[in-house]
Amino acid sequence: MSAVFSHAIRFEIADKNPITSVRQSVKRTSVPVILDANELHRLFNELGPRERAMIMIEALTGIRRSELMGLKWTDVDFIGSRIEITRSVVDQAVGKCKTEASQ
Repeated sequence: MSAVFSHAIRFEIADKNPITSVRQSVKRTSVPVILDANELHRLFNELGPRERAMIMIEALTGIRRSELMGLKWTDVDFIGSRIEITRSVVDQAVGKCKTEASQ
């Protein structure tokens, strides 16, 4: 919106940008759930091999859930210790990653 008002000022449609007085908090809206080692171990005992691999990748890398859901087995190189994140899944729709840095 700030950019829209900047253009409006440039073309003399508006005389000021009301968005500049709006403050936005970057504070989390909820506290993340963090599992300790014992909880993670108990969770692993309840999961199958596929789900265990997913949770292991999530726990060790911290990638977004949408990016985890977008992974395919061909994206994970266990021998080369590399994961290629190229897609994400949100609301069952495959798309690009949230940010370029994610890739």
